[in-house]
Amino acid sequence: MMTARKSLGVLAGLAALVSLSMAARADERDIRLEDNAATLSLGMSDLDYKEPGLDSEKGWMPMLQMEAGLLANPNAKPLLRNLYLHLTGDATLGDTKYDGALCDQLGNCTPAQNHTHDRVYSLSLQAGRGFSLGGKAMAIPYVDLGGRFWQRALQGPGSYTEDYHHYQALGGLKLQYSPAPRLVLTLGGALGRTFGAEMDTWGETFTLGDAMTWQSSARLGYRLSPHLELQGTAQYQHFRYGASGTDSAGYYEPTSSTQQLDLLVGLSYQFF
Repeated sequence: MMTARKSLGVLAGLAALVSLSMAARADERDIRLEDNAATLSLGMSDLDYKEPGLDSEKGWMPMLQMEAGLLANPNAKPLLRNLYLHLTGDATLGDTKYDGALCDQLGNCTPAQNHTHDRVYSLSLQAGRGFSLGGKAMAIPYVDLGGRFWQRALQGPGSYTEDYHHYQALGGLKLQYSPAPRLVLTLGGALGRTFGAEMDTWGETFTLGDAMTWQSSARLGYRLSPHLELQGTAQYQHFRYGASGTDSAGYYEPTSSTQQLDLLVGLSYQFF
């Protein structure tokens, strides 16, 4: 009769053989399938906005994200070979908790806590080129051009609405690795700068200062069928707005910082 120790040894050996065979079959094809796809994701977004010493807004809100990507064939013409394009659009709608103060024209402020209706929309286009790394991994350096619109509508006494928008340009790197068949791990990071930032309120526009911005992301995808992949994604972004000039009435928009953490689950349709 086989002893428990021998049984464990056989099971461990079988597990090692399965692991080695899976690793041997994992290749760049799964990565290319993931990059040639359209994806719909749902999740939650944690918005954390601060005007130092003045007010803040924080809270989780529902989020919808849509993506479409292309990674060209490595045997295409030189100009198109491994060309990478990726378009992302998302919408976040919900309420956040407001903690700040309400001020009159004389500068007298009263502490206030309330909630804000928020609408956040963003659009991003990445363009780059893929480089194979040993058959099971790829590196994709890219440039990213995008924009973001945020409407914050404070509720309750002294309510008001502010519309923020800016554009951004970043340079980034995406690393992808397929440790086993159907499985792809993606890590990404980008650094750049905002530009064209403005805030509109009460029919007046305040021009905001440009500042550095950075992003990071992690995604794990598992292909369920020849064309469908289940994905889990975590992504983070941080940016600042510089203070605006002062208008004729003495009002201005102060410096601020924004952090946004998104947790998403999505289904991807792979074209090939």
